[in-house]
Amino acid sequence: MSTPLHFGRFELRPAERLLLDDGKPASLGVRALDVLIALAQRRDQVVGQDELIELAWPGLVVEPNNLQVQVSALRKLLGPEAIATVKRRGYQFTAALREAEVEPASVEPIPTQHRLPLPRTRFIGREQALADCAGLLERAPLLTLTGSGGSGKTRLAIELAQRQLATFAAGAWFVDLAALQDPRRLLAAVASAVGARQDAMADPLEALCAHIGAARALLVLDNCEHLIDPVARLADRLLAACAGLHILATSREALGLPGEQIFAVGPLSFDSDAVRLFVDRARLARPDFALTPANAPVIAEICRRLDGIALAIELAAARVRMFAVDEIRSRLDDRFRFLTGSSHAPPRHRTLSATLQWSVKLLTEPEAQVFARLSVFVGGCTLAAAAVAAGIDDEYAALQIVTQLHDKSLLVMAPENLPGPRFRMLETVRQFAQDLLDEAGEAQAVRARCLAHFVAFAEEAGGHLHGPGELAWLPRLKAEQDNLIAAHDWCAHLPEGAHAGWRFVAALGRYWAFAGPLDVGYCLGTAALARDAHGLDDALRGKALLAMSHLAYKRGFYDEALRWADRGGELVASTDDAERTAVALSLRANAWHAMGRADEALSAYEQATELLRSNGVPDIRLVVSLNNIAEIHRGVCRHAQARALYDEAIALAKRLELPSSVTGQLQCNLAQVQVTLGQLPAARETLWALWPLVLRDGLPKMAARLAEVAAGLASALGDHAHAARLHGASLAGRHEDGERADPVDEAFIAPLMATSRGALGVERFEAERAAGEAMTRAEMEDCVAGWLASG
Repeated sequence: MSTPLHFGRFELRPAERLLLDDGKPASLGVRALDVLIALAQRRDQVVGQDELIELAWPGLVVEPNNLQVQVSALRKLLGPEAIATVKRRGYQFTAALREAEVEPASVEPIPTQHRLPLPRTRFIGREQALADCAGLLERAPLLTLTGSGGSGKTRLAIELAQRQLATFAAGAWFVDLAALQDPRRLLAAVASAVGARQDAMADPLEALCAHIGAARALLVLDNCEHLIDPVARLADRLLAACAGLHILATSREALGLPGEQIFAVGPLSFDSDAVRLFVDRARLARPDFALTPANAPVIAEICRRLDGIALAIELAAARVRMFAVDEIRSRLDDRFRFLTGSSHAPPRHRTLSATLQWSVKLLTEPEAQVFARLSVFVGGCTLAAAAVAAGIDDEYAALQIVTQLHDKSLLVMAPENLPGPRFRMLETVRQFAQDLLDEAGEAQAVRARCLAHFVAFAEEAGGHLHGPGELAWLPRLKAEQDNLIAAHDWCAHLPEGAHAGWRFVAALGRYWAFAGPLDVGYCLGTAALARDAHGLDDALRGKALLAMSHLAYKRGFYDEALRWADRGGELVASTDDAERTAVALSLRANAWHAMGRADEALSAYEQATELLRSNGVPDIRLVVSLNNIAEIHRGVCRHAQARALYDEAIALAKRLELPSSVTGQLQCNLAQVQVTLGQLPAARETLWALWPLVLRDGLPKMAARLAEVAAGLASALGDHAHAARLHGASLAGRHEDGERADPVDEAFIAPLMATSRGALGVERFEAERAAGEAMTRAEMEDCVAGWLASG
């Protein structure tokens, strides 16, 4: 039923998805409007809660309180008598209907005649985009929706035009330019769409302007990208001559006119709108398809892997007729062959490949070449890296082409919270560009240039990871992490790959151990050092072996860590490098300590410390060495000696302005001694002082480490529920990274958790610990901060 309904001062127009309040569009959220339409169309019956949720949230799992919120919003606007609650049955629309009345003369009528296409599918999501665009369209005479192919620009434009009909008294017209190849036919196409008569004796453009006149009207120009210049000239002339005209354009790039308002149509959000779109379109192919707790994560992953691109999601959803969602997900590696649509669809939308070919066909030769070359970047790129991949020496020349690709919706800007401007491709776009690069036979040459760039970047960054500059470089390394992983993979196929792999390990060992994913760094390092780097400098080779020893130790592979340390120590022994020799001694000692050989470990640590002192190396190496000796003393319950060494190391670290990734380890160790000695207020104070630094510097590994110490403190204080929960959070952090706690830390926490388990009982303890393990990082941070502050 789509007949308008009149009640009180309201008019509901279901066909237009519009509620008028005294003749003007009411301010009402999309969910509340869906609920109202569903109730009004079934006003002769009580609508059950489950049915109403399915009508307003099709395909989604929604809590009943969401429905109650929308009903409350409706009652607030419409009055309490409009919707009745029928106990244990549901809701019923009860507003008294009235006959339609003639609207006051001051109210602009909604045009009954318009030339907008009738959508054949439900509009899903993008409610905020619609609201934003409505405001922009009101303020700007020209609004251009830009975005990559298949992003949903056309569907958004049609929906926006439909919802804005009330504000355009003279009408709204839609012109699809996709099939128009001859720019000389542009004027005739627009004139035909708006109903302007063609008079051979008159100037066609003047006749069109006269037909539109000064009345308030909307002209939608769809798919302008291949006719940018002629469309821009026509739009400029029409806007100058027609005072009430607004133009809504869709294009993969802006028209470039003065006063043009640009709105970029981005991907659908993966966890809501994209999933709703998938479910809605899947039901067109298979009416019994439903979203369930079992398939929801798979559908969300499909939407994520398809970058939230509306067309790609619709093509994937159509495959449910033949494939389970798990099978659809598994076939996305070959998405360009798998995701094909109906032969009745527009040619550029029949396949993902056709959509992207349409975009690439509009590029100049230099743009197409750079577009393909930029596909080597997995995690986006800086302008400098883009210039390297493009083979352009002048960064500003590279910037010009990169900007053109961005303006044509083939590149997007990375999030602003990353250091410096970065450009990236959606993964679907990148895979298409990668195929072009392979076809051009340039892949190896481009990757070789970029490999050299990333090796140099890693070595520069690695030189700053032991001092005050670390906090500035860690975000840059994090931003390049995916590219660095990809560059490691290139090493297996490029002539300089073996040397590059060893240099990566030497430069990035500390990053993987303290900031990056440890398990990834360990696997990359193992593969790199398995390649024969013939002719590589012994000092660099030794540095890489020692870095690998540290990674193996952090993973809990102590025998392996000792072997790497022995091999690295043999190479650095002949270099007369006191610092590197001390590192080799300390790494051997790490393994010995973990293997229960405390006396040998203590002797090696002391040798390393003396070597550093005698050679005047008061840097991070000496701080770490003092900490290592303190750990030996803590492990054998010589807490006074341990405390003195921790204090000395902390003072030296502060004097050297070492980063919190170093001082934080020391303070966590000190807090464990304080807990063991019963100095519980002091331990809480130590952790509370450290916590803001952990949050400020974005150190997830340190956050998990601090949560572990806090768990021990909570147990010592008798707060066993928090102890179990914090312990679970710390375990989750370590497991995610593949890191094993140092044996001395395991010895600290184990008896305390045994005490808490005994106090709570096994079932309660395990439930609390599981709750901690299930926390997100933000929830874990709130839990730690809240508990520390409570004391």
